[in-house]
Amino acid sequence: EYSVNPVWSSDGRFVVYGGAQVGTAFRLQAMTKDGQPHAMPEMSLDLGALRFSLVPGTSSLVFLKGGIWNKNLWMKDLQTGVERQLTNFSPEFLITDFDVSMDGREIVLSRQMDNSDIVLIGLQQD
Repeated sequence: EYSVNPVWSSDGRFVVYGGAQVGTAFRLQAMTKDGQPHAMPEMSLDLGALRFSLVPGTSSLVFLKGGIWNKNLWMKDLQTGVERQLTNFSPEFLITDFDVSMDGREIVLSRQMDNSDIVLIGLQQD
């Protein structure tokens, strides 16, 4: 079936991936390494939040959630279904990508800024 952004668990037992887009959302699904469905809580993400990452050594998934122009990082325990918000960024803080460190203790963000200044520097002619 159609799938995007496969992310393997740190123990290699299963992979989480985004399924087909339906409207402005896509459903996350999981599969074991031998191709069998892997149980996880039902979960759908918005179109602009296609990036997600499993936290090494845990059963938790970090993902983007929110409106098109104001997304925050959230974490969901795939065994219990418990979800919690990790960040509370202002609408000016637009996350475009992120990754979780190998030890699961840090998250690196990439952000887009629309308020950049353009400066023209005139060089003196001899």
